[in-house]
Amino acid sequence: MNIQRKKKFDKQLHRLVKEKPNMLDQVEKTLDALLRYPPPHPSLRMKHIQGTDGLFECSVNMDIRITFEFAATDTILLRNIDHHDDALKQP
Repeated sequence: MNIQRKKKFDKQLHRLVKEKPNMLDQVEKTLDALLRYPPPHPSLRMKHIQGTDGLFECSVNMDIRITFEFAATDTILLRNIDHHDDALKQP
């Protein structure tokens, strides 16, 4: 599986790491689990976002979520990373 990131994702990640420097380790662990998809690792708590076409979310921890889509059969496009409600509000 390949992972691509939107510029918005990188900006959000930079902001989160500034707030909590240890966040980067948690994000890297989550991205590593996504790279091994399928099957989804249980810790990702991956699910489809209701009311969207083809958008999914997974958990970095109990507060931080990553939203993504499958851009191709072997590519995941990371869209957002933020606190739970904020990540799900953003397109």
